Amino acid sequence: MAAHHELMGGKLHVYKRENSTYWQCSTFLGGKNHRVSTKEDSLALAKDFAEDWS
Repeated sequence: MAAHHELMGGKLHVYKRENSTYWQCSTFLGGKNHRVSTKEDSLALAKDFAEDWS
């Protein structure tokens, strides 16, 4: 994992995979890990997407 950022007190994660231009976001909720691509290459826009998604 090339880059990793935590949001919302560590409950939400924004990260970039090595072979991707897009940021991903994930959270652990209800005993399951949920992940989705933000389809953003800007970290600031990816963080905004992740906060709205969670």
